[in-house]
Amino acid sequence: MADFDPLPVDLSKFVPEGGERPTEFPDAAPAAGFCSNQSFGGPFIPERPETEVPPTKAALDLSKRWRDGAKLQVVFLNGTDVWGATIRQAVRNLAPTWSDYANVTFDFDQPTAHVTINLLPQPGVPIGTYNCWMGVDCLQAVRQGRQSMNLVFNPALANDPNRLQEEFRRVILHEFGHCLGFIHEHMRPDGPIVWDEAALNRTFGVPPNSWTPQMIRQQIVDAYRGGPLSSSAFDLKSIMMYQFPPGLARYEDGRPFDTPNNTVLTPMDKVMANVAYPAEGAGELAEALLKVDGPSKAGEIAEPGQVARYRFTIDTPGVHVVKTEGATPLLLSIQRERDEADGRLFAVEGTNLAQPVRFTEARDYYVAVRHAKPMRGVGAFKVSVERA
Repeated sequence: MADFDPLPVDLSKFVPEGGERPTEFPDAAPAAGFCSNQSFGGPFIPERPETEVPPTKAALDLSKRWRDGAKLQVVFLNGTDVWGATIRQAVRNLAPTWSDYANVTFDFDQPTAHVTINLLPQPGVPIGTYNCWMGVDCLQAVRQGRQSMNLVFNPALANDPNRLQEEFRRVILHEFGHCLGFIHEHMRPDGPIVWDEAALNRTFGVPPNSWTPQMIRQQIVDAYRGGPLSSSAFDLKSIMMYQFPPGLARYEDGRPFDTPNNTVLTPMDKVMANVAYPAEGAGELAEALLKVDGPSKAGEIAEPGQVARYRFTIDTPGVHVVKTEGATPLLLSIQRERDEADGRLFAVEGTNLAQPVRFTEARDYYVAVRHAKPMRGVGAFKVSVERA
C-alpha cells in the first residue's frame, strides 16, 4: 500500500473557455450509462493512448489500496450551477456510505486533493461518461493535472426525480468502489460468463455508449489476468456489477445470464470493504469453536470494528444452516478459508439470520460475524450451525 499527501489542484484547467454556462435540460430521458473502466481498472479514453496500460492481477487490487484509516480529500473541478450543485450534494451524501464498512473517510472541498471529480463534458468525455482510476492511481491522475473521476450525468435525468436518485446511487457508489480499489465484478477471470460479442456490439455500439468492438472487449469481455484473486464468491448483485439485459451472455453451464440494476451495496460488498480496510486498533476476538447441531454460542462486538470469528467442522457434506439470534443487525460471512478473501462462500445481513449452505467437502469452515455497519456499531448475538 502507499500513503500519499494530497496535492494542489488547478481548477482553471477544467472550466470551458468563456466560463461555465447554465445547464440546459433536454426532455428526452437518457438510457442508463455504462461505466467505462476497462480491464486494468482505470478509465480508457481513446484520445489518450497512455490510459491503455497492462491489467492488474486481482478483483480487489491490494496494491491500489489507500492507507488504512485514510481521510481522502475530494475536490470538484467544476459544476458551479444548479445542476452541478445537485451532483455535488449527491456525491457528498452517497460516497460516505462506504465509510460505514471501510476504514476510510472522505473530506470534500479542500484546497488539495487525493481525488478530483469532473462533472462537465470535456474532449473525449461526453455526457453520460462515468469512470474512475482505481485506488491510489486517483492521486497519480491529480499529479498529472487530470481528473481522477468522471461523473458527467445527463441533465435530462432531472425530469424524473425518482430515476435521478436511482442513477445517483447506482453510479456514485460504483465509481467510489473503483476509488477504493474494486474492479468490475463481471471482469473477474473466475467469473462463469460466456459473452455473445455480436449481441454486445449491437447493444453497446449505439448510444449512450457508442463503443467500438475493441472498446467493448476492453470494457466487458476482457478479464483480469495474472496473479490470484482477492475477491469473494461471484456476486451477481454487487454494486460493482453493471446491469446486463438478457441475450448478451450465458453461464458456462448454459443457463441464460442477466443482471439486475444494482443500486445498493450487497452484504458481500460490505464484507469485502471491511476486509480491505479493517478498523485500526479494534480488539482482536479469539476464534471460537462451533459444533454442528450443538448449542449456540453467545458473542459480542464490544467496540466498533471488531470481528467475531468461529470455526466448525463438516463431517458429512450436505446442506447445513448457519444461524444468528438477537436484535443486533449483523453481517455474516461464511468462508472456506480463515484469512483468504476468495474463500468466502456467502455473506448475508440482518437480524436472526438463517443462511442455508451446501457444503461439498468434509473439512473445516469458518464464520465471521461483523456488525451490519462494522465501523460504527456494537452489540450481542448468538451463532450456531445445524444440519438442514
